[in-house]
Amino acid sequence: MDGLAASGKDSDIDQLLGNIKGMASSSGGSWFSSMLSFSQAFRSQFESKAGRDNYNSSGYNGQIRQIFSGLFNMDGTPRLTPTVKPYVDAVELALNTAQSLLKLSGVNFDAVPLIDSVRQTAMAYTLLDGQSGLNWRRFIDTYVYKPLAMDLELKNITLTSQRNTWARDVDLVFGAAMQTSAVVLGKTGSGLTTSYGRVSALPNAPGVPLDQQFTPLSLLSSASIQPAELPKASALFTAGSLQSTYKDLKLGRAKVIQKPIPSQLSNTLSLIDATTISSAFGAVGAGLGAVASVLTSSPTLQESLNTLLTPISDLLRNEAPAAGIAKSVLGPLPEVPPTSRTLDVAAQLGALRLADSAYTDNTAVGHLLRQIQDSKGTTSPFSIILLMNSNEAPDPLTGLQKQVRVGPDASMLSRFGLPSEVTNLFGQSKGDGSLDGDSITMVRFPIVKVPSAHLFDEAAWYGRTAPDWSYSKGSINLSYHKLSVTTVENMNFGVKAGQNGQLHVFSAINTESAPAPFSSTVLSEYAENYDVLREAIASGGGFAHLQNALGLTPVGA
Repeated sequence: MDGLAASGKDSDIDQLLGNIKGMASSSGGSWFSSMLSFSQAFRSQFESKAGRDNYNSSGYNGQIRQIFSGLFNMDGTPRLTPTVKPYVDAVELALNTAQSLLKLSGVNFDAVPLIDSVRQTAMAYTLLDGQSGLNWRRFIDTYVYKPLAMDLELKNITLTSQRNTWARDVDLVFGAAMQTSAVVLGKTGSGLTTSYGRVSALPNAPGVPLDQQFTPLSLLSSASIQPAELPKASALFTAGSLQSTYKDLKLGRAKVIQKPIPSQLSNTLSLIDATTISSAFGAVGAGLGAVASVLTSSPTLQESLNTLLTPISDLLRNEAPAAGIAKSVLGPLPEVPPTSRTLDVAAQLGALRLADSAYTDNTAVGHLLRQIQDSKGTTSPFSIILLMNSNEAPDPLTGLQKQVRVGPDASMLSRFGLPSEVTNLFGQSKGDGSLDGDSITMVRFPIVKVPSAHLFDEAAWYGRTAPDWSYSKGSINLSYHKLSVTTVENMNFGVKAGQNGQLHVFSAINTESAPAPFSSTVLSEYAENYDVLREAIASGGGFAHLQNALGLTPVGA
């Protein structure tokens, strides 16, 4: 916007994004894309220099900082409330017990990394809704949309509502995921009579690896064809149809109900429902029992670990937002009276718990590619802009983030670093288990297996020695790569091989930042991110490349 104003062009979002025909987002990026697409208040703050200048003070970022400012101790750490501390202690006890149980059976499992991840995540959640239990939707309602009164502006907005002008002819995709292994729906009773209802869902597509713990889900709001037409909403399990299994675990009996899930669904979720699901990174907590399938292949040990960890999953179940699928419609799960919360009712409602698309493709490029191929076919070239933010620490030996192969020899690695989410897009993976890399483990949850997001042939990087543009200041490193890419087959996303296109990768890495304000210093880093990005684009050489990527003017013109 600064660059457009300086070049004498209209400083408005319609001008900036006039050539965009599709936008996919993941995790916290879905908050941004939803606000930019539907909120007049959020959009308008960028359309004047004063608004852009005030973003970190009276604008969105400044208001977020004010909301969070009272939630930290004097040393900057979050206050661990009495409500949340038992959650953290219970998870640590369960994981340590699991470690001991596995070692007695000859399985070497180090619980420390997972405990550290859980502790860090739990401390962040303490900031969110520790007074009333861990609930991701409550966090979204309380914090994310509060600035600029967007909680009121967007309260009744759905994926079929009218959008801001620039977005009316744009396909919007909110990336999401569903755990394929068991997650806890809820419990009834107490003590020896406690019953835990669980649900799992495996893809039916032949060859899709069954050891993966997640499958991609695209939440779609299609473009309006006519000016007065409203968008259409749908949902798509990109790996195909699934078979859900409901189990009622109770001492002395185990009830099982199976139900098919079609791949293509109508969608009645609200806009905030969709972004709550897309950003639910803690959703794995509702399926901690499913970690057993990764730790051991022994059915007996798996069941022992499931029994041990299920109560913890029940405590954390609301970190995985609930939804229901009935009559091929995905929508909010209706409130059910406690006396009616049976497994039969859960199956009838098609009750599920969904998750952040970070568990499948944190860039959302896989979701966007599938939408392009479904709506435009596979013969025309595409142009995709990837805006990727990361706080990934560099390798202690090379001092770099993830590297890519710049030649056919496996030892030919780049000397520039990229976030792992970007490097994961490249490689020969069918997603059917036949090739190495069809499943990968998460960086932050290294025992969680997720689908490979390999979408492009890695030869796109061959011969490259440096970014097309880079900018560094303090702990922030920015880079841009313009790549000619060719798709590879990926059965998890239903992406077909052989389509050519351009991929513009804008990467921002700040190792001092974080995906959530784990400490008060992170709020300062959010402000620094904005200032440095703005400086780098407007006066650091990035504007020409961004213009070119957006189809506004050629580089150097």
